[in-house]
Amino acid sequence: MSIDEITQQLIEAGESAGVEFIASPDAKEQIARTVCGMLNTKGGIVIVGWDEARKESVAVSQRHAQSLEKYLREE
Repeated sequence: MSIDEITQQLIEAGESAGVEFIASPDAKEQIARTVCGMLNTKGGIVIVGWDEARKESVAVSQRHAQSLEKYLREE
């Protein structure tokens, strides 16, 4: 199964205690808090770039992904 198929299944299942959707890749603090919370419990998956309310994807550029990765590693 490909990463795209897995992601699609997670999106179709919706948010849960172990799956969180965050629309904006610029919401670094929110993403960091969510990741930290999951690390302190049973773990989970954060999907950045999916707007659950609108049921649509939000573009996440390579630059956004690299910036987010750097932020999470440094904070």
